[in-house]
Amino acid sequence: MVGALGVTSALVYNDKEKEKEIEEFPGTISHFPDIYQLPIQKLKVPTDPNRKPLILVACGSFSPITVMHLRLLEMAKDYFNSNGFEVIGGYLSPVADAYQKKGLVGAIDRTNMAILACEDSEWIMVDTWEPSKPKWTPTVEVLTHFHKEVHNICNQDVNVIFVCGSDLLDSFNVPGLWSDVDVQKICDFGLAVITREGSDPSFAIWKNDLLYANRTQIHKIHQWIPNDISSTLVRLGISRDLSIKYLLPDNVLHYIKSRGLYRNL
Repeated sequence: MVGALGVTSALVYNDKEKEKEIEEFPGTISHFPDIYQLPIQKLKVPTDPNRKPLILVACGSFSPITVMHLRLLEMAKDYFNSNGFEVIGGYLSPVADAYQKKGLVGAIDRTNMAILACEDSEWIMVDTWEPSKPKWTPTVEVLTHFHKEVHNICNQDVNVIFVCGSDLLDSFNVPGLWSDVDVQKICDFGLAVITREGSDPSFAIWKNDLLYANRTQIHKIHQWIPNDISSTLVRLGISRDLSIKYLLPDNVLHYIKSRGLYRNL
């Protein structure tokens, strides 16, 4: 069922179901907190004065989150730790319901799936600031939010790097989709672009004057072990009652089945 915002609804929670879900899936939430706090339980204290501390941020629908999304952050971490930086934490920031993308289940469910996916990670956390918003938040505002929060917590300047696939970089060349002001600000933070099959980040940069001028701020990371799992195809597989095991973490798969998500697209 699709709601007024174009968000696919799952089962409707009642109070008893909320308690059952929280008990069955520890760490998940039934609602967004009234008072926001950045999760810092996995944030590392910078230890090497010769390396620049940074956090990695991945934004997206995560409907559902897959192992590919987690691999993007892991590959970016390897790259920056090997190139003069010290990665002190990583964050997933699910988009709000107002994004109105086809196949988008509610923000609570998408946030919970991300929380479950990161359960075993020693450094990746899920932030609720963006998904809790009643309106869609531009990416540059999300990055600014992280920069401010982490700076205040660490009491020092910490680089914020936007992690994405090369298909997102391609979207910077779609007329009218991104403003030049926002693209410039995102480049000011820095991008980690993971290569994907059929997409060439070097060409996307070369044909865009603004990206070319900021090319030193765009870190191209080659995916040595190709992984092009698509959330769209995962949703399609679920709707056709096909196995999606090993495409996403088992606890996320269990959550999807428990909540009856993506059965009807």
